Amino acid sequence: MTDSKGGEMKLSLEEWTRDKTWADRYVPAIREVIDKVASKIVNIQVATAQEDAENATDYIITLETGTIACRIRRPNCNFRDLTLRAWRSSGAKTELEKIKEGHGKYYLYAWAKDADTFADWIFVDLDKFRESKLPFRNRTLIKNPDGTTGFINFKIPELLYWNCIIKRGLDVED
Repeated sequence: MTDSKGGEMKLSLEEWTRDKTWADRYVPAIREVIDKVASKIVNIQVATAQEDAENATDYIITLETGTIACRIRRPNCNFRDLTLRAWRSSGAKTELEKIKEGHGKYYLYAWAKDADTFADWIFVDLDKFRESKLPFRNRTLIKNPDGTTGFINFKIPELLYWNCIIKRGLDVED
């Protein structure tokens, strides 16, 4: 299997399917989070008297739309920060590169509690994340022991400082 740049990918289709099947168990928990953040991305305005009188409009609802990236950390992950893949030995495009390119509007980053619920989560506005310039700054790359991939992390307090977090689960500490 090759990546988008023609390099050899280390993740087989079988491994991807296993990981995807594991993550898909959390779809109900993801929907629960989306319900909790809906008030932050759905705007309700009172219509003007003219709109009411002429258009049978009492309220105007607008949505902040866009795509949602999602990463679920396994229950044994004790780190509470936003960790993004920033390097692959294969040269395949990373999560960080895709975000820098402007892909994604939101990022649901969650830590699993058990087989189908979250212990903690943050819902990140990727436009504000990009505006903060955090993803473009030099950071320490943390390589996995196998040397095939590397990550950088962003602490919750710095994401809060730059107003990147729209909402978070109750147990996430600053």
